[in-house]
Amino acid sequence: MWRIALEGGTPEFLSFGGDNPSPGTLRPFAVSRLGNRLAYVKTSEDTNIWRFEIPWGARPVSRPVKLIASTQHETGPQFSPNGRKIAYEAYRSGTYEIYVCNADGSADLQLTFFGGPMAGTPRWSPDGTRIAFDARPQGHSDIFTVPASGGAVRRVTGNPSNDVVPSWSSDGRWIYFTSNRSQQLQVWKIPAGGGEARQVTRNGGFAAFESADGQFLYYAKMTDSGIWRMPANGGDEKLVANVVAPGHWGYWALSPKGIYFVNLDSPHNHTIDFFDFATKKTKTIASLTEQFDTEAVDSALAVSRDGRWILYTQLDQAESDIMVVENFR
Repeated sequence: MWRIALEGGTPEFLSFGGDNPSPGTLRPFAVSRLGNRLAYVKTSEDTNIWRFEIPWGARPVSRPVKLIASTQHETGPQFSPNGRKIAYEAYRSGTYEIYVCNADGSADLQLTFFGGPMAGTPRWSPDGTRIAFDARPQGHSDIFTVPASGGAVRRVTGNPSNDVVPSWSSDGRWIYFTSNRSQQLQVWKIPAGGGEARQVTRNGGFAAFESADGQFLYYAKMTDSGIWRMPANGGDEKLVANVVAPGHWGYWALSPKGIYFVNLDSPHNHTIDFFDFATKKTKTIASLTEQFDTEAVDSALAVSRDGRWILYTQLDQAESDIMVVENFR
């Protein structure tokens, strides 16, 4: 929380909210009529990354396990191509940064150190050596890459638009991303080493993933429900499955055989369901133990390339208190 004089000037930071509060900690506030007391709602939320084994064939149903956790926020998980590493974003140092760890949650390594601007949506290159992500060091968002083992961050886009949510082409030559540079949110792509960006979708698109064989591009939309598909080299789009609501671009994951997605309309706990490309049918894979993080504004679901494991973001704790600051002035 900050305050500024009516006539303008330098904003003043108000420290009573506590040290290193989580995003969204201070909610709407009210000042007393005399101006000497301030009331506000202080929230405490803890989102963590959970994992479970997909019960295919003779594989038994297993309980989800909390894999990557702290007292802050972890979200946006993605498996490396070989399944041995996980990239994710975490709010541990006062801002969101990009991390990697082993597939069992051990050996955390922080990759970015922006120290203020938010970094998020990490995506592995097909060879597992680099990670693309978006960040906002200059106010608007750009796409960057960083070595998966740590090293110098490299900017890929530099347009004054907002470029977000990257992913790689199957051959590693291109990076897809969502941008508003055409006044609408569309999917674009740019050479992985930088260069001229090309618009891909024409009717809206957000959070695109190329199929493993490089033939098709799958994506969500902010204004229309469902997962859509178009040829990767251009062509008409079609609705594949009406499985996510508009704006829920991070609640699905692509696999060679179908689409995993979070079902927020299930009658009991939220479930993770699977839409089969071959049969066009949907079945429930797992019921979540707690509430899915329905306020997540990032990717919150991932599946390993071998189709064995799923990662998802779960809201494990949410509480709030009304606080009063005496002698506010």
